[in-house]
Amino acid sequence: MKFLNSIFFIFAFFNLTFCYSQSTVVSLQFWNHKDFFKDNIPGISLEKWYEQNKLQPKLKTIVVAVIDTQIDLNHEDIQGQIWTNTKEIPNNNIDDDHNGYVDDIHGWSYISAKNGSYLVWANFEYVRVVRKWQPIFKDKSESEILTKDLPNFKEYKRATAMFNENYKNYQIWLTSCVYSVEMFPKVKDTLKRYFPKEDYTISKLDSIIKPDADRNCIGRPGI
Repeated sequence: MKFLNSIFFIFAFFNLTFCYSQSTVVSLQFWNHKDFFKDNIPGISLEKWYEQNKLQPKLKTIVVAVIDTQIDLNHEDIQGQIWTNTKEIPNNNIDDDHNGYVDDIHGWSYISAKNGSYLVWANFEYVRVVRKWQPIFKDKSESEILTKDLPNFKEYKRATAMFNENYKNYQIWLTSCVYSVEMFPKVKDTLKRYFPKEDYTISKLDSIIKPDADRNCIGRPGI
C-alpha cells in the first residue's frame, strides 16, 4: 500500500510539474482566455466557451440594458449585438423618427452633454432625486403626504439619507483637497532650494531624503 501511495505521489508530482512548466514556458498574450484542463494554462476558459457555444442560434429577443459608462461600439465582441434604430438617419442632426431624440442610433444617454458627448462631471442619482423632490417634500412627515405621492416621498427620503451619509465623507475629502492646494506653493518653494530649475523627478526627490538607520525612520532632507 505504501508503495502504491509513493507511485501515486510521484506521478502527481511530475504531472503538476509538467503543467506548471507548460504554463510558465508558453508565453501567450491572451493566456487568461485559456482553459486549465485543455491548455494546461490556468485561464477562465473563455475560448473553450466560445467553441462550445458558437453554433447555437442567436436569440432574437431585444434586451434593454442601462449601461453605467461608455462602451466601444467597434469592439469585436459586440458587433451586430447592439440595437440599431433603423428609423433614424445617422449624424444628420435631425430627429427622423420624431421621438424627441436627435440621432438616437443606439439608444440615448440621458446624462450626456447636449452634443451627445460624455460628461466629465455629473451628480449621483441620489443627488438628482433630492434636488427634484426637495422643494415639495422637505421638512414634511409621511402623514402629510397624499397617497399618490407616497412612492416619490419614500424615494426622496431614501435618497436624502444616502446624501447625508456621503456628505460627511466628501466634506473630509474636500478638507484634504483644500489642504493639498494650500500646501502646494509652500512645498514648491521649499524644493527650489534643492532644484533651482525645478527640473526634479521622482528619483531626484527620493535622493534628498536619507533613511535614519539607527531609528528606522526617515531623516530630514539633506541630513
